[in-house]
Amino acid sequence: LLDCPNEVDSQSQFVVPRFQRKYEWEKEDQVATLIDDIFSNLDRQYFVGPMIFFPKSGGKVEIIDGQQRLVTFVIFFRALVDYIQRRRDEDAFSTVSADEVEELKYDIRKLIIKGRGVWRLC
Repeated sequence: LLDCPNEVDSQSQFVVPRFQRKYEWEKEDQVATLIDDIFSNLDRQYFVGPMIFFPKSGGKVEIIDGQQRLVTFVIFFRALVDYIQRRRDEDAFSTVSADEVEELKYDIRKLIIKGRGVWRLC
């Protein structure tokens, strides 16, 4: 099994083995709960549960456990990057108010739940 992050680099390709179920998290249930948990724990460490990976040849890494969470995090961070790119010229991140955090949270949820954009996981 993999000792992350020591064996994963920017060239690694995460793959979902055939025996794994498809991405099935409900957008209004599990995804919303995870996003709420992230924003509720910004000031402390947050345990997301175990993730188990298995290294394969050619830089591929199989996701054995934690696929639903990992995929949700990839989508979340892609939505966050999109949000930041839209606001980068506004100097909006010099000081962040509670209202701005709520706006960010709303925008990220909207991007994920409404399906703005297409994010592909190989």
